[in-house]
Amino acid sequence: VVVIGYIFIVISSKFKVYTRYCIDQEIAFMVIDHVRKKNPSFEYFLKQIEYTPRVNNYSLIGFLNKPIQRILKYSFLISELLRFTKQTSADYKVLLEAKTSMDAITRIVNESKRKSENVRKLVEIQNSMSGTDHLIICKPSRIFLRES
Repeated sequence: VVVIGYIFIVISSKFKVYTRYCIDQEIAFMVIDHVRKKNPSFEYFLKQIEYTPRVNNYSLIGFLNKPIQRILKYSFLISELLRFTKQTSADYKVLLEAKTSMDAITRIVNESKRKSENVRKLVEIQNSMSGTDHLIICKPSRIFLRES
């Protein structure tokens, strides 16, 4: 167990690359959606291949979500290890440090995903407005608050 905790401590900083992945993931979702709507052959291809044993019953979006889902599960898995490790054990201290590291990564990834979804929503709003070519809604300082 010490080895597992130590591994997470050492590699946790490498997981920060997933913040970029979150941003690019939203862009990929938008591109896939756009191409699906514009290209019937692509839509047909995805429908033929998605949810088949050949791809373990995953959709393309499911594949793109998998890395983020895994990152977010690590903190939970370390919590489970902590639950079954005695607090007096040397393993416990290392696992606690690993959990702290992975919790920090989880917060960073979630915040990155939230910001990316915010930008996507602002772009959607901007694209839906006609006759406002000079109006720029999507700016780094703007935040989408709610939809009514």
